[in-house]
Amino acid sequence: MIHLVAFANISGKQYAYDYCAPDNEYEKIIAKKQEMMQDASDESKNLFTFHLIPSDDASFESIQQADPYFANTQLCETFDDFLSTINSEGKLTSKDIASYLLRKYKLLRQRRFAFHKILYYIYADFLVDHHYPLFTANFVAFEQGPVEYDIYQLEKQNQQALLGDASLELKLQMSPNRKPIIELIDQDVRKYQDYFNNVWINNHGHDANYNPTHLNGTPWERAIEKGRNSVISDADIVQYHDLEILS
Repeated sequence: MIHLVAFANISGKQYAYDYCAPDNEYEKIIAKKQEMMQDASDESKNLFTFHLIPSDDASFESIQQADPYFANTQLCETFDDFLSTINSEGKLTSKDIASYLLRKYKLLRQRRFAFHKILYYIYADFLVDHHYPLFTANFVAFEQGPVEYDIYQLEKQNQQALLGDASLELKLQMSPNRKPIIELIDQDVRKYQDYFNNVWINNHGHDANYNPTHLNGTPWERAIEKGRNSVISDADIVQYHDLEILS
C-alpha cells in the first residue's frame, strides 16, 4: 500500500489526512494529490506538507506505529475537514500578537496604556489597508480607549501565559508572509509606543486633543455612546479609523 499523507504541525499540534491506494495503482495517488492541491487555497498550501509512505496496512495506525513522528497526530476523516482544521488553528489571534509584543518589547509590560493602543492600531491599520483582519480580536470601548477584552482579562489573571506563548512565530514559520507581518507589527510599535506612553504619563488619556481614539466620530466614540464596554465593530473601524490616525 502507498499512503499519501497531508500533514500539518501548527503550534505544536499535529493533524493529518491519509489517502491510501495499492502499490500498483500509483496513478490514483498522483491524481489525488493534484485534486487536493486544487482544493486547497494558496494560504492553506503554506500550512501543510505531503508525505508518501509505503505500508503493508491500509490504516493510519500502521504509520503511527512504524514512525513515532506521527504518533500524536490527529487524523481528519476528509481532506475538507483537514483544511478546515488547519485553517482554524493557523489563524492568528490577539493572544499571539499580544504575546509577541510583551516578549519583544519589555517596556510594554509596564506601559499598559501604550500596549493596548498599539494592539488596537495594529489591528485597525491592517483591517483598513487589507479589508480583512490580521488576527481575531474582541475590542471593546473602555473609558480610556479600545481594549482587547480577552487580553485585558488574561493580563489580570495570568500574564505568564502571555509571556510564555510563542504561537505567532510557530504559526508563521511556514508562511511566506512571515517577514512582512513581523515588520508591520514592529513598525507600528515604533510609530505608536512613545506617543501613547507620553499621553498616559501626562494624564491626557481622556483628552481628545491628545488621545486620537477619543475624537468625535471615531470607532471608540461610536461604541462608547452605546455604553461602556460595548464592542467596537469592524465596520466602524473600516469606515472611521481615518479619524484616529496619528498625523
